[in-house]
Amino acid sequence: MPVRYRDKNDFALGEWIVYNRQRYLGGNLTQNRIERLEAIGMVWSTSNDLWEQNYAAATQYYLEHGDLEVPIKYETPSGFGLGVWLGAQRAAHKAGELPQEQVERLDALGMDWTNRNDRKWMSLYDVAAAYYHEHGNLNVPSEYVTPDGVLLGKWVARQRYAYLNPDRSSARVTPERKALLDKLGMVWEKYDPWQERYDLALAYKTEHGDLEIPSVYKTADGVWLGSWVNRQRQALNSGSSALSSERRKLLRTLFKGERRPSDPTADHGTVREANWERNFRSAARYARKYKHLLVPASYVDSDGVRLGVWISNLRAARKNRPDSYQVTPAHIKKLNSIGMVWDARDAKWGTAYQQAKAYYKAHGNLHAAANYKSDETGFCLGDWLRRMREWDTTHDPKLTPERRAMLDKIGMEWSE
Repeated sequence: MPVRYRDKNDFALGEWIVYNRQRYLGGNLTQNRIERLEAIGMVWSTSNDLWEQNYAAATQYYLEHGDLEVPIKYETPSGFGLGVWLGAQRAAHKAGELPQEQVERLDALGMDWTNRNDRKWMSLYDVAAAYYHEHGNLNVPSEYVTPDGVLLGKWVARQRYAYLNPDRSSARVTPERKALLDKLGMVWEKYDPWQERYDLALAYKTEHGDLEIPSVYKTADGVWLGSWVNRQRQALNSGSSALSSERRKLLRTLFKGERRPSDPTADHGTVREANWERNFRSAARYARKYKHLLVPASYVDSDGVRLGVWISNLRAARKNRPDSYQVTPAHIKKLNSIGMVWDARDAKWGTAYQQAKAYYKAHGNLHAAANYKSDETGFCLGDWLRRMREWDTTHDPKLTPERRAMLDKIGMEWSE
């Protein structure tokens, strides 16, 4: 009988049978009850008594914790290494050596047949997938850290290094993992950071009409673009031999027609303001349509306005260069009137919260599976809910009282 079996009156008969079998094996069941159960065909053990005893320990853990996420070093009160035993079951299952009956019985307890390292890798892969869906590529800057504190840039770099240097790396990129990363457009050859920053500079110029970037300017992805542009400008003007002919040609194209702030004839005010107003109108349309301004970084409207980049640049400008024409008091007032969200982390959290709220409305609970993805963007709601519970357990300051209260309102169960 499956451990989760319930009769027509919703009585947890499967759990009751397991409980009495455990009491019998432990010598704690009265003779009267033994006889009554045997009279209706109770089977106290199978041919594999040792496996049954171990399975009983797993069942007890499941009944107490609601899952089989058992740490590898975990031992039962009697000293049985349950974590090691479950690891052995996973290995036997992977090798095709575990009887189907035992597989099904462990499945009934919610057994996850992947090992802990595989689960950790998949959780990081989900973060990489979210980056891909937002940016359209997996060219993650090595210094990039997600708003939730995941060192995604370093993780992607480790995957690339492990694939290119299998004999030097402790990490392994299996064919299955490579196939998953290939789906996200992973570039396995060492990509050129210079070219990556050049592309960012070109995108900035396309958006703003110039490259008058303060040296302290940093993109939303954590790239110090301002200082890079200044270094390239100096290298080009000085005829530095460090620049190859190909890069010199690219930089001439990038800086072509550039007007420097020191040029007394330069008057960009009218053009700048016209561009700003065009972008603002796009933002206002987006806000009316979607009721928020949590714009994906890759979003481009029907008129070709790269609204996601513009919104991201506004946030960066207000934080790093508040004297920028992009975020004058008048501009900030207009942006606030259409619901501008200035804190990118709050914006991402807010987006995730709305997904959780929609899930609760549809299902009546927040028991999303760990790998549950809530929409076509690939957002992993199940993993996000797990992180919220983890933040609560560790008293992470990122889970503010206000955020906790918001989750309480939609039925969050913190101990799950």
